[in-house]
Amino acid sequence: MRRVLIRRPGGHRVLGLVSEPDLVPAAGQAAVRVRAAGVNFADCIARMGHYEAAKSLYPITPGFEFAGTVESCGSGVTEPKPGQEVFGITRFGGYASQRLRRDFRLRRA
Repeated sequence: MRRVLIRRPGGHRVLGLVSEPDLVPAAGQAAVRVRAAGVNFADCIARMGHYEAAKSLYPITPGFEFAGTVESCGSGVTEPKPGQEVFGITRFGGYASQRLRRDFRLRRA
């Protein structure tokens, strides 16, 4: 799994790419292979250090919305199913190649 990581506020040069092990969904979660992430004003403001909710979270991965394909699901998840295309929202973390979300926070695309 890869994700964008901002270790400290600043310009576009503070955006770094890190590799980590793939995520494994727990009960009630779905693992989504992210194919697209929204880029918006709030992400830029968070990167620059002006987003109040992000100031205490560095290092941080920006991104509030994402879309992709369900890879696997934890126990108890009946929808969505692996292989289905979904979109979701998150409080940061969308700039990643994989996301874990509670099943009820995802919608079919």
